[in-house]
Amino acid sequence: MRRTWKRWPKRPEYEVIVESGLILQVDCPDLAMGRHIKLRGVDDDEFLRNAALQVEVLNHALVNVPADRVRRHLCWGNYEGPHTHDIPLVKILPIALNAKPQALVLEAANPGHKHDWELWETQDKILVPGFISSTVTISSTPK
Repeated sequence: MRRTWKRWPKRPEYEVIVESGLILQVDCPDLAMGRHIKLRGVDDDEFLRNAALQVEVLNHALVNVPADRVRRHLCWGNYEGPHTHDIPLVKILPIALNAKPQALVLEAANPGHKHDWELWETQDKILVPGFISSTVTISSTPK
């Protein structure tokens, strides 16, 4: 496969954000959740090949950004629905961990994924659990 994206320039805006002292967050909503949304018609192997390519492109864009100054957010466990078609974290995690960012923000409020924390016991990345639960479509008032 010809990698034409390698001709793309680096992302100087990422570098400027980090150079200003801020931590950059890169959102990758379809890296995990895309298995049952955008790529629901392909098998797991094809989905994982696509995910690996996304990580490769992200790493290219972050080539001049230190890993400890960037975190990545994956949409995977927070949408309102039964979560019966989520790709298991054990399958997507090896690819997700190849991304440069040192920290991974991952929703962890869905009970169907409650056991996945065990996968982090041997990782050298930082897990930033997101505890958002979208089980109802009703907003509460602040009072």
